[in-house]
Amino acid sequence: WHPAAAAWYGSLWVSGQVVYYEQSDCANAYLAATILSDQYKGDKMSAQMIAQFITLSAGLLTSEASRRRVSVELQRAKPAAPVLEVADYRERFAN
Repeated sequence: WHPAAAAWYGSLWVSGQVVYYEQSDCANAYLAATILSDQYKGDKMSAQMIAQFITLSAGLLTSEASRRRVSVELQRAKPAAPVLEVADYRERFAN
């Protein structure tokens, strides 16, 4: 795969919407990444194939707009408590 396609595909598995994916979604993601890679590697991009990629990626909820259409709102994780504990430890023992 082209690096941009591999990066897009890899980003899916660390994104919040991954909890909604089924096996068929994984297959669609693979197909979309392959289409994107082929387009990057070719001499000229095909508007029809890019449109197909956009359709597939929208179905995978990869954009804010596609998530809003289906009323999915992702929540960002809060910083982990151990980070604060390390900061407190440093402050207590720095003096």
